[in-house]
This record gives sequence, structure tokens and C-alpha cells, in this order.
Amino acid sequence: MPRNSIITTPWSSNQGPVFDTPTFAIGDVHGQADALEVMLAHIDALRAEDDAEEIIFTGDLIDRGPESLRSIELAMEACRRFDTGTILPGNHELMMMTCLLRKGTREDIDRWYHNGGAAVLHEVDPYEGCTISEAFDKVFERLDKDFIASIAEGPTHIIRNRTLFIHAGIHPQQDLTTFLGQYRFAPPMDSHWAWMRQPFLSWEGGWNQHQLDLVVHGHTPATTKFIKADEEAIFLLDKIDDHHCICLDAGAMRVPQIVAVEFRGEQHRLHVAQISKPE
Repeated sequence: MPRNSIITTPWSSNQGPVFDTPTFAIGDVHGQADALEVMLAHIDALRAEDDAEEIIFTGDLIDRGPESLRSIELAMEACRRFDTGTILPGNHELMMMTCLLRKGTREDIDRWYHNGGAAVLHEVDPYEGCTISEAFDKVFERLDKDFIASIAEGPTHIIRNRTLFIHAGIHPQQDLTTFLGQYRFAPPMDSHWAWMRQPFLSWEGGWNQHQLDLVVHGHTPATTKFIKADEEAIFLLDKIDDHHCICLDAGAMRVPQIVAVEFRGEQHRLHVAQISKPE
């Protein structure tokens, strides 16, 4: 039988931001619903009954893994249990919605299909008996309408206590309002908040120019292997000291492992949920 495990790091300074509202953020899930279920059960056990609390998903719930649709259902249920819950759009949700809502071009369809969308279509059409249009309709029918609205029309980012929660990242040298205001369904580009990697990932100059102290993001895997200890989780994911960032992508595109960050007051800690086969 698979073995479920949670790794939790010690509390660490936020180096500035103070969260009066306990806040949890979960990164890339990529269809690893079992790992998400373990994580959400763990988070529920940490919650205080009398506290107002917030949960944020930073995008890429879907694609590549075996259960994208259940991952969405679990995330939506979690958002409804919290006082405030938000699912931000990742590039994979945006690729899917371009096909389902916006009647994407053949290029759009191929891009989503070959970047993990095939796994979602397999969930609704395992024997490949449907046309692509019929399979799209089946996926759309399975999606929570509030989820559709959140991806198509909801917030693309959240700022709390000089901390930005976003899917991929921001450009350190571009105007932040203009950068964040980019059209969500724009074609994939390196300088978009849903696709950004460089120069964001290598930036060490801080975010004061954007009136921010910290960026919490996913999109780029910090690892594609199982994390073995809390020290390794800190080394791979907690980049506050040098990059003023926390990465919430622990390689769910390859392994059933997801990560969350928990903010309380002036501190934070990481939680890593894994579903691994016994050795």
C-alpha cells in the first residue's frame, strides 16, 4: 500500500510581513489528488476553531497527474471551509480554459494537450471514443461553475501584508501594475505572470521597488524528487534569505508531492505532503 507522509519545517521569520490572519497557500498540484487530500487533512488539523483563516491556491491544480478533476473538487471544498478561499489561475488552467471557453485554435488545443491536458481528457474519455469537442464538453460539465468563474474572471494574484501570491512570478524591473494587468488569456510568453521564469527566479535585489517584501509562487519545480527531510525542504523551497521568495512547486508534475506554506504572525513554516510506495 502507498505510504502517506507529512514533512513540516520549523517556524522561520517572514523578515517583515506580519499575518494577523493565519494564511495557508498551496502550490502546484498537477492532478495529484491523493497528496492534496493528505495536505488538506493536515491543514484542517492545524486550524483553530476561533480564528479567521485564509487559504490560497497558486494555480496548476490540473494536468499531467491522474486526478485533475478531483483535485479541483478538493480545492473548491477547501475554499468553502475557510473564511476566505481563492484559487488563482496557473498557466495550465488558462490553457484549459482557452480551449473550453474561448474555442481555442488548433495551436491552442495542441499546446494544452501536449502540456498535460491529455491526462484531463483521459479522465472523461478513458477509451478515447469521443471527438475532441465531445471530450471538451465532458470536462466542462464536470467543472464546478465557481471554479470556472475564478479562473476566467477572478483575481490573478493576491497581496497580503506586502506579500504577493501569484502563479509564476513577476518582473523585477517592470512596472508592477502594468505587469500584473496583463490579459490572462494572452499567448504564452516569458514576461507574463502565469509563465514567468527569468529574470524573476535569479533576482536577489528584493521587491521594495514594487512595495513588496515577499513573493510566494509556484510554476517552476524546485525539485522533481521526493524531499526526505525538513532541512532539504527549507533548502529547496524557502528562498527568503537570498531571493525574497517562497517556492510552492515541489515537482507534482513528476511525483505525488505538494507543498504548502503556513503564515502566522511574523513567522511561517512549510508543509510537504507525499504519497510514496513502500520501499
